[in-house]
Amino acid sequence: MSTPVTFSLYEIPASPAGSPGITYVVTHGGVVIFTREYMRHVRLIQNSPYPKHAVAWGGVLNSEGHWIRKSFDFGDAPDIDTRDFVVELLLKVL
Repeated sequence: MSTPVTFSLYEIPASPAGSPGITYVVTHGGVVIFTREYMRHVRLIQNSPYPKHAVAWGGVLNSEGHWIRKSFDFGDAPDIDTRDFVVELLLKVL
């Protein structure tokens, strides 16, 4: 498994008019940037202090926190264990 030793969460406030769900990306340094709405992953990065080149992968969860798909912009986790670990971290704050 290629899970980094630590991950940290960085939440971007959702728009009140946004579509319910979870959009997230993970930086090469282990920062999980997420918002509680569906949006393009590139737009999520534009709303964060991180540059696009810092992102390794991302995904989309439904409003109950179940994994739906990988990021169209950045692809999926390096392995299923890493993805599941990040999803579990997000579920703890949702």
